[in-house]
Amino acid sequence: ALLIAIPAASVTWLSNPQSRLSRGVSFLCMLPIISSGIVLSQAWLDIFGAERKTPLILIALLQASSALPFAFRAIHGALAAQGEGLRVQAEALGATPLRALFSVGLPAATAGLRSAFAFSMALCLGELNIVLMLADEGFVTLPVWIYRATASYRYGSACAAGSLLMLLCALAFVAAQSHKKELSPVPNN
Repeated sequence: ALLIAIPAASVTWLSNPQSRLSRGVSFLCMLPIISSGIVLSQAWLDIFGAERKTPLILIALLQASSALPFAFRAIHGALAAQGEGLRVQAEALGATPLRALFSVGLPAATAGLRSAFAFSMALCLGELNIVLMLADEGFVTLPVWIYRATASYRYGSACAAGSLLMLLCALAFVAAQSHKKELSPVPNN
């Protein structure tokens, strides 16, 4: 999700916020929020059939698409919070728009990048529907393992795996927030 969200948010930061390009990119990044993993998985099964083996890359892409709107909003919000001032100042000092993005915009938006990573990771770690519908029987993730353990009345194992899943998600969010630094204003002399 971050591989798509970072360039998309960068395009919206570099272009005029009211331009068709900026609005179109924002719309396309928010589009996956209108459907769930069940709908996307069922569409794949309807188009290609249930007997066809689903590539793991497709499962990863469907999971990434479900996290894309949230990752995009976190990164876009962090870049938009800077305003145009930093970009304009960097360009006034001779930086190209891409150089301004990589040397000013993205470093100033690291808190948003970390939040986007943590939230995307938590969403993908907890995704059950896409994996359950499209993956082979031998492909097991933590949510699938919890589901199977619960279905076979092994509640202790399911609780242990659920606790591990919660711990992994909490660690992702703690790691994202532990290095949070805000830009300090430059003192006026």
